Amino acid sequence: LSVYDTRQFSVASLRSIVTKTETEQTQLASYFYNEDSMVKLVESIEALSREAKLPVDFADLKTEKNGLIISLNFEGSWLAVNDFLAKLPHGPYVSQMQSIDLRERVIETEGGAKQTTWLGQVELLVLSFEAK
Repeated sequence: LSVYDTRQFSVASLRSIVTKTETEQTQLASYFYNEDSMVKLVESIEALSREAKLPVDFADLKTEKNGLIISLNFEGSWLAVNDFLAKLPHGPYVSQMQSIDLRERVIETEGGAKQTTWLGQVELLVLSFEAK
Protein backbone atom coordinates (compact mmCIF):
# COMPACT_ATOMS: atom_id res chain seq x y z
CA LEU A 1 0.00 0.00 0.00
CA SER A 2 1.16 3.49 -0.72
CA VAL A 3 1.35 6.21 1.94
CA TYR A 4 -1.73 7.83 0.35
CA ASP A 5 -3.72 4.58 0.54
CA THR A 6 -2.66 4.02 4.16
CA ARG A 7 -3.80 7.52 5.13
CA GLN A 8 -7.12 7.05 3.36
CA PHE A 9 -7.62 3.75 5.18
CA SER A 10 -6.79 5.44 8.53
CA VAL A 11 -9.22 8.31 7.90
CA ALA A 12 -11.98 5.89 6.91
CA SER A 13 -11.26 3.79 9.99
CA LEU A 14 -11.42 6.84 12.26
CA ARG A 15 -14.70 7.97 10.68
CA SER A 16 -16.14 4.52 11.31
CA ILE A 17 -15.06 4.62 14.96
CA VAL A 18 -16.55 8.12 15.44
CA THR A 19 -19.85 7.04 13.88
CA LYS A 20 -20.05 3.83 15.93
CA THR A 21 -19.35 5.63 19.21
CA GLU A 22 -21.73 8.60 18.85
CA THR A 23 -24.04 7.29 21.60
CA GLU A 24 -21.15 6.84 24.01
CA GLN A 25 -19.78 10.30 23.16
CA THR A 26 -23.16 11.89 23.85
CA GLN A 27 -23.47 10.01 27.12
CA LEU A 28 -19.98 11.08 28.20
CA ALA A 29 -20.69 14.73 27.32
CA SER A 30 -23.79 14.63 29.51
CA TYR A 31 -21.62 14.31 32.62
CA PHE A 32 -20.14 17.78 32.08
CA TYR A 33 -22.09 20.96 32.49
CA ASN A 34 -22.13 24.13 30.47
CA GLU A 35 -24.21 27.29 30.54
CA ASP A 36 -27.09 25.79 28.52
CA SER A 37 -27.33 22.67 30.68
CA MET A 38 -27.25 24.78 33.85
CA VAL A 39 -30.13 26.92 32.58
CA LYS A 40 -32.12 23.77 31.72
CA LEU A 41 -31.37 22.33 35.15
CA VAL A 42 -32.56 25.46 36.98
CA GLU A 43 -35.65 25.70 34.76
CA SER A 44 -36.55 22.07 35.42
CA ILE A 45 -36.29 22.55 39.20
CA GLU A 46 -38.39 25.72 38.95
CA ALA A 47 -41.00 23.79 36.92
CA LEU A 48 -41.16 21.07 39.60
CA SER A 49 -41.56 23.82 42.19
CA ARG A 50 -44.50 25.33 40.28
CA GLU A 51 -46.13 21.91 39.83
CA ALA A 52 -45.91 21.31 43.57
CA LYS A 53 -47.08 24.88 44.33
CA LEU A 54 -44.00 25.37 46.52
CA PRO A 55 -41.85 28.50 46.12
CA VAL A 56 -38.17 27.51 46.04
CA ASP A 57 -35.05 29.67 46.41
CA PHE A 58 -31.65 28.61 45.13
CA ALA A 59 -29.50 29.17 48.22
CA ASP A 60 -26.14 27.85 47.04
CA LEU A 61 -24.34 26.16 44.15
CA LYS A 62 -20.99 24.50 44.61
CA THR A 63 -18.97 22.07 42.58
CA GLU A 64 -17.49 18.90 43.99
CA LYS A 65 -15.50 16.15 42.33
CA ASN A 66 -18.65 14.01 41.96
CA GLY A 67 -20.90 16.74 40.57
CA LEU A 68 -22.71 19.92 41.47
CA ILE A 69 -24.38 20.49 44.86
CA ILE A 70 -27.49 22.66 44.74
CA SER A 71 -28.99 23.91 48.00
CA LEU A 72 -32.67 24.81 47.84
CA ASN A 73 -34.74 26.59 50.50
CA PHE A 74 -38.53 26.43 50.61
CA GLU A 75 -41.57 27.06 52.78
CA GLY A 76 -45.08 25.73 52.31
CA SER A 77 -47.73 23.27 53.32
CA TRP A 78 -46.85 19.68 54.16
CA LEU A 79 -48.63 18.54 50.99
CA ALA A 80 -46.63 20.93 48.77
CA VAL A 81 -43.31 20.05 50.45
CA ASN A 82 -44.00 16.32 50.16
CA ASP A 83 -45.03 16.66 46.50
CA PHE A 84 -41.89 18.64 45.60
CA LEU A 85 -39.51 16.31 47.43
CA ALA A 86 -41.13 13.28 45.79
CA LYS A 87 -40.69 14.80 42.30
CA LEU A 88 -37.21 16.28 42.75
CA PRO A 89 -35.16 13.09 42.21
CA HIS A 90 -37.12 12.32 39.04
CA GLY A 91 -36.22 15.48 37.10
CA PRO A 92 -34.37 15.43 33.77
CA TYR A 93 -30.96 14.85 35.38
CA VAL A 94 -29.21 12.17 37.38
CA SER A 95 -29.11 13.22 41.03
CA GLN A 96 -29.02 12.15 44.66
CA MET A 97 -30.45 13.95 47.66
CA GLN A 98 -27.58 14.58 50.06
CA SER A 99 -29.57 16.06 52.94
CA ILE A 100 -33.05 17.27 53.85
CA ASP A 101 -33.83 19.56 56.77
CA LEU A 102 -37.49 20.21 57.66
CA ARG A 103 -38.86 22.34 60.47
CA GLU A 104 -42.45 22.97 61.43
CA ARG A 105 -43.45 26.62 61.77
CA VAL A 106 -46.69 27.52 63.55
CA ILE A 107 -48.03 31.03 63.00
CA GLU A 108 -50.89 32.54 64.93
CA THR A 109 -53.20 34.54 62.67
CA GLU A 110 -55.00 37.74 63.63
CA GLY A 111 -58.11 35.78 64.58
CA GLY A 112 -56.12 33.59 66.93
CA ALA A 113 -56.13 30.55 64.67
CA LYS A 114 -52.90 28.67 64.16
CA GLN A 115 -51.47 28.02 60.73
CA THR A 116 -48.72 25.47 60.15
CA THR A 117 -46.13 25.73 57.39
CA TRP A 118 -42.93 23.81 56.82
CA LEU A 119 -39.52 25.41 56.33
CA GLY A 120 -36.99 23.28 54.57
CA GLN A 121 -33.67 22.97 52.86
CA VAL A 122 -32.51 20.21 50.56
CA GLU A 123 -29.07 19.58 49.11
CA LEU A 124 -29.14 17.89 45.75
CA LEU A 125 -26.03 16.34 44.19
CA VAL A 126 -26.42 16.54 40.41
CA LEU A 127 -24.32 13.91 38.66
CA SER A 128 -25.45 14.39 35.07
CA PHE A 129 -26.92 17.41 33.35
CA GLU A 130 -28.74 15.95 30.37
CA ALA A 131 -32.02 14.11 30.21
CA LYS A 132 -31.94 10.61 31.68
